[in-house]
Amino acid sequence: MFVGYPNIAQKSINDSRLVLTSQKITNPTADSLDLALTSVLLSSSSNHAQLDAFNGSFYLAGSDAPFATVEIPGFQANNGTIAQIVQHLDIMNMSSLIEYTRTTLQNKNLTVYLRGKGGLKQGSLPKIMVNYNQRIDLVGMLSIYSVPQAAANSHR
Repeated sequence: MFVGYPNIAQKSINDSRLVLTSQKITNPTADSLDLALTSVLLSSSSNHAQLDAFNGSFYLAGSDAPFATVEIPGFQANNGTIAQIVQHLDIMNMSSLIEYTRTTLQNKNLTVYLRGKGGLKQGSLPKIMVNYNQRIDLVGMLSIYSVPQAAANSHR
């Protein structure tokens, strides 16, 4: 049981999905910004572990440098759990943040990864550490502000 438990817990983390429902960046300065994120955890696992808070870094797909590092709050990992983050962040890698912003503005869809390591506690079993490498598919600004070609031509 204690040998399989870490593998089962890690598989549950790997098989879950985070769906970003809201993102807001405000109060930007030359070296900081305020970030508000809301996401929903989707999981088919029957295990509803307690996940500890951990430092998570967001990476644009294909990048080795994070564009943001945030404190992910601890929560009970139930399907449909809503996680909210509201934090003031120091910009640690401006070029990665610029690339993320450029990609968001120039694409219909983009992929980011949330990476980190944190504690997981399931019932009376001992706490273990799990790795997070969550793929998050986002809608870019071109999807939001695209006008179908037929509609664009009708206004000429």
